Amino acid sequence: MAPKIMKFLCILVAVAFLFACGGEKGEVEEQTGKEASAEAPEMSPQELGMKIATVYASAMVEATDFLLDKPEPAEVKAAVETMKEDYIQKIFVLGQQREVMEEADKKACDTAVMMEFDSRTREDWYTTYSEICNHYFDKDLDFYDLVTSLNILGQYANFDLLQKQDPGEAERLGITIEE
Repeated sequence: MAPKIMKFLCILVAVAFLFACGGEKGEVEEQTGKEASAEAPEMSPQELGMKIATVYASAMVEATDFLLDKPEPAEVKAAVETMKEDYIQKIFVLGQQREVMEEADKKACDTAVMMEFDSRTREDWYTTYSEICNHYFDKDLDFYDLVTSLNILGQYANFDLLQKQDPGEAERLGITIEE
């Protein structure tokens, strides 16, 4: 996949993330909100959006650095899966904080996420990440899918979006959206 296509896909996911909040309203089980407020200090919507994007970028940079020499998939697959799960959990906790916000604050958070995502995809590491993805596309499609799935980690901060795009993952994480 060409770097321009990868950048487009990243921006598309970020835009979907932003507009998902404007769709159907849902409520997360009350326990999720209580856990979020007990675990972390309250941030403004903009601060939370920046934090989500920063954690996303950290995941991408770490994965890019780890895969820079293009190791054999069999040698690193378990480590990449573990890395992905670690970042899912970090972003999920931030998503819990986002979920208890009022709708207007969720939208402000999402705008901050989208703006930061967009600026991060202009950094050198993103081009390198795209090249790594291209390498594995030609070599091992299953591993390619794992590596490219890191590019959509941001959806774990938006429970409505995760529920729509990957209901199995939402269920695995205990996310229940009531309509």
